[in-house]
Amino acid sequence: MTKWNPRLPAGQRCPSQAIVSALAHDIASGALRPGQRLPPHRELAYRLGIAVATVTKAYAEARLRGYVRSAVGNGTFVIEPPLSERRRIRPEEVTEPDTAEPRIDLSFNTPVTTLGHAVALADALQQLGTDCRAARLLDYKRPWAGQDRYRRAGAAWLGALGCNVGAEDVTVTGGAQHAACIALLSTLRAGDVLLCDELTDPLAKLQANTLGLQLRGVPADAEGMRADALDTLCRKTRARGLLCMPDHHSPTLAVMPETGRRALAEVARRHDLMILEHAVYRPLVEDAPRPLSAFAPERSFFLSSFSKIIVPGLRVGFLAAPPGRTRDLVLGLGATSWMTAPLLAEVAADWIESGVAAHFATLQRDELRVRNQLAERHLAGFTMKALPSGMHVWLSLPPAWRADAFVREAGARGTLVLGSDAFAVRRANVPHRIRISLGGGAGSHAQLEQGLKTLAALLVAGDSTAYIPG
Repeated sequence: MTKWNPRLPAGQRCPSQAIVSALAHDIASGALRPGQRLPPHRELAYRLGIAVATVTKAYAEARLRGYVRSAVGNGTFVIEPPLSERRRIRPEEVTEPDTAEPRIDLSFNTPVTTLGHAVALADALQQLGTDCRAARLLDYKRPWAGQDRYRRAGAAWLGALGCNVGAEDVTVTGGAQHAACIALLSTLRAGDVLLCDELTDPLAKLQANTLGLQLRGVPADAEGMRADALDTLCRKTRARGLLCMPDHHSPTLAVMPETGRRALAEVARRHDLMILEHAVYRPLVEDAPRPLSAFAPERSFFLSSFSKIIVPGLRVGFLAAPPGRTRDLVLGLGATSWMTAPLLAEVAADWIESGVAAHFATLQRDELRVRNQLAERHLAGFTMKALPSGMHVWLSLPPAWRADAFVREAGARGTLVLGSDAFAVRRANVPHRIRISLGGGAGSHAQLEQGLKTLAALLVAGDSTAYIPG
């Protein structure tokens, strides 16, 4: 075991950051080499006279920066240092945390929020207090699917997205993930096969694994999931469910044409598949075709939420069930939440009824158009998929780059992105691409441009072949 003895600056205000800086310093100087094992948390804490929790925090930050890897039961090991550290000539030039630029998070899709959102929320809460509605929001509420007013508002929201559904078939949820969990818990059982795109949302993978479902990826082309491939997998696996995102697919940004939707619906009907249509990004798509659920309404669950379009903190979503099947969702509702918080649902209903939600959706599209233009300008010359008002771009890396290496190097330079492996249902034949989020992770146009410039510079790095192991 390496007896690493980091030298911490005297009077350092943040000991955990001082450890990270010392680690970067020793990697740059060659004092620590790839593969070397760091001291256990408790041992290093005793040696430095600090709390074990401080060392734990430092090691976690070092993992985020790409300096180390950890294996449960084996310890923490130094890995190949990022390019920004390998290029340093003098170790003392390692940036200290107090002077480091804040990281720009382009790894997470989140809407841009403004002062206007805060003002609208304050107005809604004030109105709740003046018209005596607030007292009614403090008790348990039944039915579990939501109060009638909230369900009517949800039906209006979904109707604007092309999902024409009655309020009696709408369930109010605590966001899109909650809606998906309710539908899966209520319609599938542990061990069932759930089909999805070969590249799908990381949280969908987590959710399927947690529920004991067997997730299988369906091949896609530029227009989205292929119906012939879906039919083949249904015959091989006896799948019971299909999770899909036909509009603004994340990460590929595919928008499936109506012909593809009709074909998928026919396959689902032939094999008796439950369809779960994830439509959180649909409001960002101009002239989107009719929802997939419109072609197989008797077996389709359609979900949307405020969190990707309006504001993240208003955790409200709406789940449309096939006609007359809302009662089927009681199992999932009871297992996950007694009810969606009435205060949030009340605000969401107010915003839908007053037009505030539609107003913010329009502002979001307008802002994302500007941000997509910035991405097009700074990443010109590179191959990427984009939508006029898309939440992200899907960038193909030059041949010498691996996605995991690019993500690590970008993070070391202060810009976080997400690589294709995070979306892959299986590890084989994963394209080396990255998703660059253009939304609220960058708080301003200037910050977004700084991140895009960092990525562009990294893409053209002359010695990028060094990132391919072996």
